Amino acid sequence: MISSTNLYYVRYSDTPGIPSANQPQFEIVEALGEDTGWTGVTYKIFSKDYIRYSMTPGITTDAPEEYQRHGFNNEPLPVGDYVRHDEDNNAIAPQDPLVPGGPAIVVAPEDLVSGRMIYAGIPNYSGGTPAVEIEVKWLYEENPGSWTEITDWEDVSNSSFEIPSDEIQLGNDMLNSRMRADYRISDRNTAPIVTEGVPSSPVVRKLRVLPGTRGVVTGQRPDDTATPGTLLVQTRTQFDGGSPPYDETFNWQRRLVGSNQWRSITGTVKDLEYTVTEEDIGYEIRGRSRARDIHGYVKASGTITIVTITED
Repeated sequence: MISSTNLYYVRYSDTPGIPSANQPQFEIVEALGEDTGWTGVTYKIFSKDYIRYSMTPGITTDAPEEYQRHGFNNEPLPVGDYVRHDEDNNAIAPQDPLVPGGPAIVVAPEDLVSGRMIYAGIPNYSGGTPAVEIEVKWLYEENPGSWTEITDWEDVSNSSFEIPSDEIQLGNDMLNSRMRADYRISDRNTAPIVTEGVPSSPVVRKLRVLPGTRGVVTGQRPDDTATPGTLLVQTRTQFDGGSPPYDETFNWQRRLVGSNQWRSITGTVKDLEYTVTEEDIGYEIRGRSRARDIHGYVKASGTITIVTITED
C-alpha cells in the first residue's frame, strides 16, 4: 500500500524561488483489487508534459533518436530487445518474431583503399527468442551486377575485413569494384534470415601515396652543372594514390659526388627555389617533394634532375 505521494512537490522556473507557470499534471492510480493490497492514490507526473530543449534557452529540439550501439570504428553494432529469462535460460514471456533491422552498410574509417580495414555496420533487430546469432559475409562486385564471395559466413564479432593490397592479384581485381556485407540472423526458433547489404562506393585508390610525374630542376647549365650564385628552381612532383588532399612540403638535398647518401640542406623546407653557395662545391643537388595524405601515409620523391656544383 502506498502511504505517501508527491502532491506537495512544486516545479520551479529558472529564476530561483519562482514557481514555474507550467506545473505537472495530476494522475490517479486506480485500485488494483482487494487481494493485491494496493489502493488508489493521486500523484503528480513530472515527466508527462516534458519538452526537450536545445542548448539555446527556450528553443525546443527534436526528440532523441533510437539508441544505436557503435564499435570502436563507428560502425553500427546490432542490439536486440531485452528479454528476461528464467534460471533455465528460457524466455519468461513469449517473444515477438525475429525481424532484421535492415541492410548492413560498409563503414570505411580510412576510405575504400586496398590494404585498409572496412567494417560491417549492422542495424538493430527486433523480436526473437535468445540466443540470437548473427553472421557476416563479404562480397565484391567482380562485374557489374555480378557479386563474388570473398569470405564465408563469420560471427559478427569478426565482421571487419582488410581489402587486399594492390600488390596481391585479388587486390588489383577489387580496384574500381564495389564492396558489400551481407548478414544472416537466427534465433532459437527461427532459421537464418539473410539480408543483402548496401553496396559501397568503388575501391578506387591504392594503399600507398605514390609519385606520379616527378619534378625537375631548372636554372643550371645544359650539362646539369652549376656554380655558386646560381638560382635553381624545382617543379613539384605530382602524387597519386592514398587519400588526398595531400599536405605537401618541399626542400633541397645534396650529396658528395660519388656518394649514395642524400642529406637535406638546412633552411630549405617548403622552398621551391635554392641559390647555390660556396659550401655546395663538390656536391650534387636535387629538389625533393614530400606528400602526406589525410590518414598520415607519407611518400617522398626526389627530382629526376641532379645538378653537380663546380667552382666555375
